[in-house]
Amino acid sequence: MILEACCDSLQSCLNAQKGGAWRVELCSTLELGGLTPSSATIQLATQYTTMPIMVLIRPRVGDFFYSRYEIQTIRREIDNCKAMGATGVVIGLTEDDGTVPMKSLRDLVQAARPMEVTFHRAFDLTPNPFEATETIIEAGCDRILTSGQQVRAEQGIELIANLQEKYGNDIRFMVGSGVHAGNIPAFAKCGITEFHMSGSRPVETGKSSDLFDLNYAETDANAIREARNVIRELRKDRG
Repeated sequence: MILEACCDSLQSCLNAQKGGAWRVELCSTLELGGLTPSSATIQLATQYTTMPIMVLIRPRVGDFFYSRYEIQTIRREIDNCKAMGATGVVIGLTEDDGTVPMKSLRDLVQAARPMEVTFHRAFDLTPNPFEATETIIEAGCDRILTSGQQVRAEQGIELIANLQEKYGNDIRFMVGSGVHAGNIPAFAKCGITEFHMSGSRPVETGKSSDLFDLNYAETDANAIREARNVIRELRKDRG
């Protein structure tokens, strides 16, 4: 079983490592759903942590129907991640109707190798998650991050369980969105072995402004530690 921490800063990565995360998804601006992090952040994360680093590649906010120029941007970012020693990349794209474009995705997966590839929660917007899963498997992705097409993964647990039962031998499903120490056992009962959480907490700077929000959030080592401890106990129970 694997606990992946979603981190949008070097400090959050360090906190996640302190808490015992097995892996990091590195991004920027989590408050916008996560965007591609800077090259400097990727380099420093690989330098100062020992965890595998999966880099989110999302060139803009909004939907996941990308122009050819945006797909070229994603491809270039993949090359950069490979050069900087990332373990893998986290990508996702759809057609205008929400279906997954086989050729474009396969081309990006092939460009990423030998790095790992996670298909992110663009999956949760697809009109038919079973057809989407089959396309993602055929394209060669290693795992799918999903909330079961709901705002919070607890609400999507039935779909998650069905996907795991049908396709769990062909691809790994990683559950994300609202995951915490308290609900990990329920997902584990469905056969899920990878868990994705930010474990974030607000950081109050003590400053105020009418122009900007001067507070921010970062990964809480204690929240990560609690989740890791739950996973350790589940591992023991499974022998």
